[in-house]
Amino acid sequence: MKISIGALKRQVKATFKDNWVTAVQVTFVPALLSTLASIIILLAVIILMSVLVYAGNQLLNDAPRSVQDVQQSLNGGTWQFTGQMGRGLVTNLIGVLMFSGIQFTFLDWLRQKDAVPEHPFKSAFQGFTGKYIGRLLVLGLLINVFTSLWTLLLIIPGIIMSYAYRMTYFIYKDRYDEDLSFLQTISASKALMKGHKWQLFLLDLSFIGWFILGFIGLGIPLFWVYPYYQGTIAAFYDALVQEPKEATAVAAA
Repeated sequence: MKISIGALKRQVKATFKDNWVTAVQVTFVPALLSTLASIIILLAVIILMSVLVYAGNQLLNDAPRSVQDVQQSLNGGTWQFTGQMGRGLVTNLIGVLMFSGIQFTFLDWLRQKDAVPEHPFKSAFQGFTGKYIGRLLVLGLLINVFTSLWTLLLIIPGIIMSYAYRMTYFIYKDRYDEDLSFLQTISASKALMKGHKWQLFLLDLSFIGWFILGFIGLGIPLFWVYPYYQGTIAAFYDALVQEPKEATAVAAA
């Protein structure tokens, strides 16, 4: 089934009509906090790396000069790589919790157009509730590992597989009561996205101009663009699950 990107966008705009302020409220605080968290994590990693490198250098003061040179060279590269990986992983997992709440809220809203979120801020942070937080973190960790492993082979396979995993969190929400395993949930996303990864890529591409405009406008247009984009992603998932497809059924392990 070919999904019309234009139809999805019209659906989202019709749903948010007269309630754009609420849509902005759903996305603004999580996006702001996610950005602040990334900055804080970056600063923390820089400080930690500086302390560890300093401590390591102090321990090497009594070592022969040649050993010091080799060890310092290794330490610099090792700590830099470790710091970047750690920062990226933590930031990614925080993003999973933040943006899952946004996606869940918009999915419910699209399915029940009159059900405008009464508490948009609270709804946006549902990923942090006891119901979701643990399993979302594990799913985020697994997807991060799988995508990284694919990327080690070649960049393109990594990008393709990242699209295959994009519906994982929606599926987790929709099939919460089925008690799927983590791997079953991820496999269900891969099956659902079979034949649709290119369409989702085109959907992302269609928003590039809007995001560029947002940055040119000092971020102000992003207040409108970001909920529009996240709502369209939720609409894309909802369109996929409306399509009868045997491949989406995952057998119990």
